[in-house]
Amino acid sequence: MAASINASTSAGVVTTADTTGNLNLQSNGATVLAMTSAGVAVTGTLSSTNVLSGTWTPTITGITNVAASTAYLSQYMRVGNVVTGSAKFEIDPTAASNTEFELSLPVASNFANNYECAGSGALATAGTAIYITASVANDRIFCSYTPASAANNSISISFTYLVI
Repeated sequence: MAASINASTSAGVVTTADTTGNLNLQSNGATVLAMTSAGVAVTGTLSSTNVLSGTWTPTITGITNVAASTAYLSQYMRVGNVVTGSAKFEIDPTAASNTEFELSLPVASNFANNYECAGSGALATAGTAIYITASVANDRIFCSYTPASAANNSISISFTYLVI
């Protein structure tokens, strides 16, 4: 037997048995969410307060071996306290050696551990991998790689982090 859970304005929370096999969440007698054998059906209007998406142009802060940088408009999506995004930018290293820099966040966070942000990226031409983690000291995305040459590098990354 299934049940309806109703947030009634006159009787508080009311549970009503029915024989549909569904679990219905109701607001003042109207079903807004139904869980059935076929899945979840939303019949009401979902609030978008926990879902946010948009664009931002990251600020690039060079740490090691960065002569210049260029950031492009990038995109992100936040669901609850998790942000996922992707970005494209260019780094002009001073030499073919370890290169480190940080990117500003699209949604602010207060990282306590470097594993609270992770991702992957690569150079467009050489396929060199980019290491991505959280910068705990600066609350930014930390990136590191070793380019094959001192030529300007076009880089694309994807990342996910916790909003803390």
